[in-house]
Amino acid sequence: MGEESSNGLIGWDKYPDPRLKLHRGVWTVFVSIPRSIRHLFGKKGVSTELRRVAGESESEARKNLKRLSYEIYEQMDHAQEDAIKNKDASDKFWEMQAEDCKRDNEAEIEWYCELN
Repeated sequence: MGEESSNGLIGWDKYPDPRLKLHRGVWTVFVSIPRSIRHLFGKKGVSTELRRVAGESESEARKNLKRLSYEIYEQMDHAQEDAIKNKDASDKFWEMQAEDCKRDNEAEIEWYCELN
């Protein structure tokens, strides 16, 4: 996705680095969700980070760190892609509504002009 765009979407080069922590007895990869795309992951009050279980031992977790962080980054990419698709669909819908309204109004204006 590249650098941050005007609509607040970002790419892997701007994603935060993953952190490996012991969480509830298992090693877990945590990646903070950047503030500019956090709204794509739920309403206010939802967790500000995504996580994946990496393994029972620290060595196993370190082996899985890169793969799991890439999975999380892909999840962030998919959320942004879905948001773009939804916005495009919404824009197309409103554009069609505007065209229909314009066409209806033109017919009314022509009808009114013919009366006068």
